[in-house]
Amino acid sequence: MKHQKKLPVIFTAFANPKDDLGNLILEQNGIQDVFSRLCAEGIIQAHLVRTSTDLNAYFRFLITWQNQISIFHFGGHANSQKLEFQDVPSFFAPLAKELVQRNKESLKLVFLNGCTTRAHVQTLFDLGLGAVIATTNSIPDRLASSFAIHFYENLAQGDQLKQAYESAYNLAHAKSQSSRSLILRWSESNEELSNGSADDVPWKLYYKDPSNLAYSLTAVAPKSTLASNAPNDALAKARRDIQNIVDHHQQAQLAADQEKQYLLFLVKNNLEKTLELLSTRVQKNASDPKLLNWVILQQSIYQDLEHQRLMGIINAVRYQEQINELKTSILAMIHQL
Repeated sequence: MKHQKKLPVIFTAFANPKDDLGNLILEQNGIQDVFSRLCAEGIIQAHLVRTSTDLNAYFRFLITWQNQISIFHFGGHANSQKLEFQDVPSFFAPLAKELVQRNKESLKLVFLNGCTTRAHVQTLFDLGLGAVIATTNSIPDRLASSFAIHFYENLAQGDQLKQAYESAYNLAHAKSQSSRSLILRWSESNEELSNGSADDVPWKLYYKDPSNLAYSLTAVAPKSTLASNAPNDALAKARRDIQNIVDHHQQAQLAADQEKQYLLFLVKNNLEKTLELLSTRVQKNASDPKLLNWVILQQSIYQDLEHQRLMGIINAVRYQEQINELKTSILAMIHQL
C-alpha cells in the first residue's frame, strides 16, 4: 500500500497583553478565514488558532500536535530576544527548540510577525528549519496584519513560498508609501530573498536552500480534492467579480471601524488629539451640522479647562473630575458613530 503524505497542520498563536494592537484581531480573523476554507476543502488537516496565547498553552499545543505542524505563525509584540506571550515575555531559544524538535519532519516555515525578529532566524536554522519570515526592525500594526493575510491568501490559492512572499512584499511596499501607523509591534528593544537594501518593508524571507522556496500548501493535497474544487473559467470570473465588490465594501467598513477603534483608544490618552481627529471626521462626512457644533463645543470646554489649569484657577482634583466627565461624554458619542 502506497504511503500517503500527511496533510499540513497550521498553528497560529497571537498575544496582546498590553491590549494596544488593534489590528491583531483582524490578522487573526483574516488568517482564520483563509484556512477554514482549506480545512473544508480537505487541503489541510487542521488550523490551530490560539488567541491570548500564554506560555503553557504554546507548549501544550506543540505536545498535542507534535510531528504534524507544517507552519507556525506568531502575531504580537516581540524583539530580538523574546516573544511576548499573554502572561510573560519568553526568550526565543527554548521556544524554537521545542517547536522544531517536536516537528522535525513536518515543519516547513516559521513566520514571526512582531518587531525585529530577524535575530531569531539563525536559531531556527541551527535547529534544522529551512525557511523563516522575520522582520528587520519595528513594524506598523496595521501593515503587519495586511502583509500576513495577503501572504496566506497567496499560499492558499496554490502559490509556492517564494511567489506568495513576493506578492505580499509588493503589496506592503505599495501600502507603506502612503500609510503610517503610530502603533508598533515592539515591546523593547543566511541568505535573504530580497537584496537587503533599505526600504519601507521590514518583512524578509530567509532560506537555507533554494529548494525551500518551492514549498506549497496544496502540494500534498489529494489530486481528486484539487480537481473537484477547480471551477470553470466563467464561474471563477463571476466569483472574483463578486468578491471584488465584497472586498471593496469590507475595506471601506474596516477603515471606518479602525478609525473608530483608534479614537476610542486615543480618548483615554490624548483628548486634544481626539477632538482634532473627531472634528476632521465630522467635517468630512458633513452630514450632521449639530454633531459638528457639539464637537466644537467640546473643544472649547477642553481649551477652557486647560487654560484654568495653567493659570492655577482650578485645583487638580476638580480639573481631573471635569476632564473625566468630558471623556465620558466623548466616549459615548464615539460609540454612536
